[in-house]
Amino acid sequence: MFELFARAALILGAPVVLTLAGFYFDRQPAEGPLAAWSAHGVFYGGAVALAAASASVVYAGIGGMAALRSRAALIALFALGRRLVPLTMAISAAGVGVSAVSAIGWLVTQLHFNGVALWKLGLIAFAIASGAFVGVRALFSTLRAFRAEPMDHMGRAVSPQQAPELWAVVRHLAEEVGAPAPDAIVVGLLGGPFVTACDMRLAPEGRILSGRILYLPMPTLLILDITQLSAVLSHELAHFSGADVEYSLKLAPSYTAMSRGIQTVAGHDAGLVASLAVTGPAISQLVLLTMLFDLAVRRWSREREFRADRIGGEVIGFDFAASALARYAAFDSVVGKAVEAALENPEKAPKDLVADIARAVRAAGAQDPRPHLEQTTPHPTDTHPPIAARITALGQKIDDAFLAGAGMAAPQDHAELLDALFVDPKGLARTLTDDLIGEARAYRDETVAHLERVASAEVVTRAFFETPGFEGRLQNWIGWSVAAAGAAFLACGLAEVQFPLLAKDASWLMRAGGALGALGAFWLWRTRLPRGRLETPFFEIGPNACRFPDAGLILGWDEIAEIRIGLDDGFVAAFRLGPDTPAPDGPLGDRLSYDAGARELTLVATEVVGGARHELANAIIAAHSAARARDLLREERAAA
Repeated sequence: MFELFARAALILGAPVVLTLAGFYFDRQPAEGPLAAWSAHGVFYGGAVALAAASASVVYAGIGGMAALRSRAALIALFALGRRLVPLTMAISAAGVGVSAVSAIGWLVTQLHFNGVALWKLGLIAFAIASGAFVGVRALFSTLRAFRAEPMDHMGRAVSPQQAPELWAVVRHLAEEVGAPAPDAIVVGLLGGPFVTACDMRLAPEGRILSGRILYLPMPTLLILDITQLSAVLSHELAHFSGADVEYSLKLAPSYTAMSRGIQTVAGHDAGLVASLAVTGPAISQLVLLTMLFDLAVRRWSREREFRADRIGGEVIGFDFAASALARYAAFDSVVGKAVEAALENPEKAPKDLVADIARAVRAAGAQDPRPHLEQTTPHPTDTHPPIAARITALGQKIDDAFLAGAGMAAPQDHAELLDALFVDPKGLARTLTDDLIGEARAYRDETVAHLERVASAEVVTRAFFETPGFEGRLQNWIGWSVAAAGAAFLACGLAEVQFPLLAKDASWLMRAGGALGALGAFWLWRTRLPRGRLETPFFEIGPNACRFPDAGLILGWDEIAEIRIGLDDGFVAAFRLGPDTPAPDGPLGDRLSYDAGARELTLVATEVVGGARHELANAIIAAHSAARARDLLREERAAA
């Protein structure tokens, strides 16, 4: 909720400030007509931007609440919002731009009439134009991220000639469900079954499919019998029937494109983020719209799944629909381990991963799905309820009788089913295996090349010294000043120095001097800051290890699991020890502390000599990364 209010404040902040500034400028004495026009530009530009931004915020808020109550409202209002909000973005960005330029113009006129040279004003105008250009370019480059892009997925499209029986089953079930048949069926090895109306780009061939698409992973055919498979297909096809048609065809693709666009914007590098400072409020309008409608999308997505389960149960049988969910929960981890093993070691992967998975499923024997029933089935665009909730909604009680009837042993006749559905199932399986293993090899080669570059980086042995910095010097000065004042007061008291305007008794000087001296000493002890560069370093870096001289501790880089560094207040580095690294014993000194629960050593320094905090941080990260890269390369070569 806080993030929603923060987004709204960001959207409205600049227009409100500029509108108030224009109101203020308009009431100041105008030095010529240009100043008056500039003041009007600030006010009216800010007012237009405020009206557009307010309309966007109000629409997102009211639309988001209405979408929670009605799926029809979600579809209609989100579609309208996707066209409306870019318009309000453009208007508010233009209004802010006009207002900001007018504000600078008003200030320039004041400076000109106060004798500032024209060439200086020209530099200001050039800076304004450059900033406006960067802001406009950032806005358009960011808006391109919200365009609908194809969804990337690995698989192969199978035609009715390649899978006549599969297409026949799908078309028959589509007719039973009351839905149109899909325009394409894609078969792969990863994920779970789903349908989508988003464009899909198939990897590795790069082919783009459009229309209604059914995705079916071949491993699913190894764990379900034909009746359970029919229940799964009926569930997926139900998303293209009844009220789900409009949701699947209109809302899902545009919402997915918006969500991917927001993730793209969030992942921009620092340079682009800096340029978006000008257009951040405008971009936040799209983000706010998606955030508010996301609550409704999640709710209706769950409702859609329950509806599709119910339709699949009505067509095939509720017990078969529920048993398909239980069977999937029971064997999904078995399938996942077989695929993961092939991806981790592609050189030793089988030629036919489908046959390998089938052997793993048969070898696993009967499985208990209960530990996995709180999981959700994977889907690239929708949110699914937990499997247990879906089984319960189908009217099935998850007990021993249900599990026995569900048949937790995988079917043994997978080859017979594959032969019935596809003309050349073995050829298709080998093609899918080659695709997946080829991608795994390419990814591994890129990873190894990157690790080799990191591992080859030269790590220079270097020592780093501490200095108190300005803040430390100030604290030292305060402590020593207070202590010196206390000593002076104490000396005056001991000498019985008398001050005419004060009491003749000098005992108060003794008490004040003692108090100030104690306070100064406590201040210096509490801060414990060095007065200048220390003679010994507080941290040393080497190619294979780092050293903490205060504690006489040496840690190999391979003994450190993770490093976190903070530079906001001095230098702070937290070293999380590896599981086999012994905990430090003995005194650690003032700069080093150890958290036994987190197994974390924390090094704190006020300031690095020469202001080299960032240099030290980069050196630590580079040395640790090089050591980790060497370890990973050894593991990779051993596995190969």
